[in-house]
Amino acid sequence: MIGRLLGSRTKRMQRTGPLAAVHTPPDAGVLSCRVLDPVNAPVPHADFTVSDTMGRKVVGGGTDPFGSFVATVPAGEYRLAVSAEGYTPYRASATVVEDTLASLGDVTLQVPSRRSCPRRATGRSSRRTPRSRSPRGTSGWPGSTAGSTPSRARSGSPTTWSSRRCTS
Repeated sequence: MIGRLLGSRTKRMQRTGPLAAVHTPPDAGVLSCRVLDPVNAPVPHADFTVSDTMGRKVVGGGTDPFGSFVATVPAGEYRLAVSAEGYTPYRASATVVEDTLASLGDVTLQVPSRRSCPRRATGRSSRRTPRSRSPRGTSGWPGSTAGSTPSRARSGSPTTWSSRRCTS
């Protein structure tokens, strides 16, 4: 009985470093990293998933307000995926050894490259409903195009509206 107490005391005294205060199962280790943006600010609540080599999810969650996460996992090979809104996903591999800390350090998420904006639709798809002041336009004559009421062009095609003027 005294040997057991001394044995556990000896093991406790030998354990120093970042895992000294963390109790882990005998066949497990700890995986950690800190998620940063391109200007080295932490990314809080970024989603992370740790999966084994077969692609099965082992653990997942979100980073803390400082962009960090710590997960206790069985010893082995793992794949880490980190994602956050507005950033490209990050993927890495890590090996976790029994009773040790496997830290990936600082992981920097990148902003996706800018895509060109889609062209604005023109022609018939950009119609607006005109507002008229009077049913006959401002000149008072039926069929007058001087007012804000559109008329059909002589070819019979519908009139389209741009942001400032009416074009046929």
